[in-house]
Amino acid sequence: MFSKFANYSKVHRVLIFSQLLLFAAPSFAGEGAANDTTHLRLKQVEISTQAITNIRQSSVPTQVIGRTEINRLGIQSMADAVRRFAGVVVKDYGGIGGLKTVSIRGFGAQHTAVSVDGITVSNAQSGQIDIGRFSLENVSSVSLEIGQSDNIFQPARNFASAGILNIVTQSPYFENKSSMGNVRMKAGSFGQFSPSIYFGKRLKSDLSLALNGDWQRADGNYPFKFNNGSAIEHRKRYNSDVNIYRFGANLYKKWNDRGELTFKNNYFDSNRGLPGTAVSVNLSANERLITRTFSSEINGKYRFSSKFSGRAAARLSHTYESYSNADAVTTTTDRYRQYEYYATSTCLYQFSERIQISVAQDYIHNYLFSLYGESALDPITYPDRVKSYRDVSITAINARYKSHGLTVLGGIIGAYYGEDSNTATKAPDKKKISPSVSFSYELSQEWLVRLSYKDIYRVPSLNDMYYTQIGNTSLEPEKSKQFNFGTTFKSSWENSCLALSADGYYNQVKDKIVAVIKMFNSKMMNLDNVRIIGADFKLDYDRTLNDHMRLYFSGTYSYQNARDRETKRQIIYTPEHTGNASASFENPWINVSYSVIACSSEWTQLYYSSLNKVKAYADQSVSFNKTLKVKRQPLRLQLDLLNLSNKNYEIIKNYPMPGRSFLLSSTWKF
Repeated sequence: MFSKFANYSKVHRVLIFSQLLLFAAPSFAGEGAANDTTHLRLKQVEISTQAITNIRQSSVPTQVIGRTEINRLGIQSMADAVRRFAGVVVKDYGGIGGLKTVSIRGFGAQHTAVSVDGITVSNAQSGQIDIGRFSLENVSSVSLEIGQSDNIFQPARNFASAGILNIVTQSPYFENKSSMGNVRMKAGSFGQFSPSIYFGKRLKSDLSLALNGDWQRADGNYPFKFNNGSAIEHRKRYNSDVNIYRFGANLYKKWNDRGELTFKNNYFDSNRGLPGTAVSVNLSANERLITRTFSSEINGKYRFSSKFSGRAAARLSHTYESYSNADAVTTTTDRYRQYEYYATSTCLYQFSERIQISVAQDYIHNYLFSLYGESALDPITYPDRVKSYRDVSITAINARYKSHGLTVLGGIIGAYYGEDSNTATKAPDKKKISPSVSFSYELSQEWLVRLSYKDIYRVPSLNDMYYTQIGNTSLEPEKSKQFNFGTTFKSSWENSCLALSADGYYNQVKDKIVAVIKMFNSKMMNLDNVRIIGADFKLDYDRTLNDHMRLYFSGTYSYQNARDRETKRQIIYTPEHTGNASASFENPWINVSYSVIACSSEWTQLYYSSLNKVKAYADQSVSFNKTLKVKRQPLRLQLDLLNLSNKNYEIIKNYPMPGRSFLLSSTWKF
């Protein structure tokens, strides 16, 4: 234990050193450059008006949804935005506040990294991120990169996953004003009500402040139909209420065109009911989950010369969770406290116009304190009191070569995971070296082909190893290999623009971590070998009809054949077919968009029976919006009609989704 306190001291020294580097960076720049405000203003106008193309011509599959498309399609949540990407499955446990995780190409949610403004968010306890905790209110774009990113100027942890979901938050832009902001209000079915505000203030020509906050509440008691085997019952989904607060305070510092520094503080507070499974014997639910997360981060990058750039960041986060389950006798509570200390630095050197190389070093310390089984009948004695620790060091070296339409990227990641726990059996330390390489070639200005390979390595989460009764400290890490071959085509003519993307892939997973149900209890185990073969297709098309009317269409289709080589069956919660399509019509009267998301049936347990299968579904929605002027400022009104077919389909077995509903929202910018 004393060694762990020593580790804390080391972490603090690393964090302080990183912050000093960031604050010291301007001193290398010299004087004069900070007064070039004209360039900064032009850059801000550019960012605020640019529409981001959905398909990018890169050496790995990359998809982007920008603020313009979010507004046009009427997307209201992070989960709805991510569902638009090809090759993605969003696992939704139902309800407005239900857990929502992202899986790509047959990999588990633990293989998808989630990055906010370039810094990866983590959860060492479960290994997966609930994207439902992120609001879309202050997001400018969401993108997904599968495989090794073309951007080699990133923290090392960003390269250590099968894919990365990048969330870019809104930064204040002022043009000729000293302040700006917006106010949003949402209300809808099942008691939904959510106000939010974003405010930016220019403190100096190179210094600005942004504050944001929102509140989301809902009763969530929606009706659904339940088949009990002999008849259809009309029930209500109880204990689905949610009460969420989000606050953020960000400070932005510009060093002319040489660099920038941000200091961010965020707080998330959630109190929600867990409705449980909808089965014949489960007519009531008394489980609740309280989550409180605070994070503080400093992040900066600086161009020291035309050839050398650097970036560094430090982040401290604390998460408290309380899970409770009440029965007729008492309430049993599990409590968790998770701390993470994170420091990263990256150097980028450009040898010539063709060759770049980067070196990134990350250090992470995780501490999880778990109390299982607290009861009012016995408030002192806990059946399990687990303290687990993880120290991680990740080094990433990447190189990029680009010449005459050919781009070659190569990288290698070295990772070390040191484990410790107060339990009788400590998991062994782990280390791994993982290479990656990708090629892309521009056959013309419109047509690009690409080929990539990536070796990835996913260590078990702390829950996988130490969770009471089912944890297994002997688990082997998942070892995966990704192969991808694809092409993109983009062309514009007259008043139209077309973008196409097609990728075929082969993934191999060894020692996949799953929960295996035994006679008396469950246990985390390794599956020997899983093979995944699939293809992703995406299309974007828009046409300008005249000066006031424009038509947009987009669609994706994904095929996944993901089978355990021993059973020859599709692995659980991995549908073979998924897809979505949307059409939007912008006009001077009322803009309208239609969307449909479809998914084939999927297995839910390793025991393959018709009882362990989720049926195929299609979710349709339509959105209307109109922008008016109030005191010379834009006021946007939007109405969304969701799940038009009123089907209580399931994404997770026995967790029915809400039926037909509506959501009305307004946004006023000032």
